[in-house]
Amino acid sequence: MLRVMSTSSRQLALAVFAILLVMFLYLERGALAPFALAGVFAFILNPVVTALDKHFKLHKTLAIFIIYVLLFAAFGFLLSWIGGKLLTEARQITEGNTIDTTAQQAIDALPNWTLAGQDVGLKVAAQQLLESLRGGAASYQSRALPFFSGALREAISILVFFLAGFYLLRDGHKMRNYLLKMFPERHHDDFRTIWGRVNVILGNYLRGQLILIALMSVASFIVLETLGVRYALILAIMTGFLEIIPYVGPITAGGIATATAFLTGQNRFELDPGTLAIVIVVSYFVLRQLEDYFVIPHLYARLTKLHPIMVIFVVLAGGHLFGILGLILSVPVAASLKVVLEYLLEKG
Repeated sequence: MLRVMSTSSRQLALAVFAILLVMFLYLERGALAPFALAGVFAFILNPVVTALDKHFKLHKTLAIFIIYVLLFAAFGFLLSWIGGKLLTEARQITEGNTIDTTAQQAIDALPNWTLAGQDVGLKVAAQQLLESLRGGAASYQSRALPFFSGALREAISILVFFLAGFYLLRDGHKMRNYLLKMFPERHHDDFRTIWGRVNVILGNYLRGQLILIALMSVASFIVLETLGVRYALILAIMTGFLEIIPYVGPITAGGIATATAFLTGQNRFELDPGTLAIVIVVSYFVLRQLEDYFVIPHLYARLTKLHPIMVIFVVLAGGHLFGILGLILSVPVAASLKVVLEYLLEKG
């Protein structure tokens, strides 16, 4: 009887601890981002570290150091290759006069009607969008000090990210063993089974997302650069990273690219802004269909096995509760919970 009470008390304490932990993480969600992203980073690279340790007999610290050096070298090469164009486009975006002339001409050509004394139509909405962009650019240029203080915070977050990633890669197995000790010994096999299944689904999902980001960034850049759309590189990178947000992200990326092409009007084929916008919409639609039929079935849907309605719900809920971090991690967390629930149901 005493043993039963002791076990029940232990389980109650674990439940209370889990609830308090979730509450704390929610309250401190702003500071959580670099650590959560470091966990994703460690999850993706852990097989590489394990392979170096196993096949080349490298100490984990040395293996992680080599990976970091290679990553920084690759990033430096990529930055030197595209950095000039990226900085030029970023500078142009912050200069309000680059969007004024061509955008205003395109807007003036839109149809407009008067209904009950009020202007209605695409022209009104497009004019409001242009004014917002102008105001955003002016505000950005007038906030130099907040920009630099924000840059300092971002630099600290990046440093925390890499340090946390290092320790998670090096000591991740110790954390698993520590969690294992929190459960009664009779549940150790269950814990190992669930841990293994979650590792498989999360690892495959996250590595698949990286492939999607790279594929969509390259494909959209080829399309936008071929058309001669202004800010093609920034739009392509944004398109790739918005793939992280299922369903909502690709639609948002297509909308931003279309609006940018329409407002700037720049292209190599002398298309009018309306025709250019239609071409962008069609191009993004075709890219999305190719992705849905030939890429995602192998990298995404087959791995998570979540219904599309559930995916949309957890994405929106995650974004509402945790912001951008929730948008990124909501699907893998939901997939992990699904694995745990299915295993518990199997056990009866």
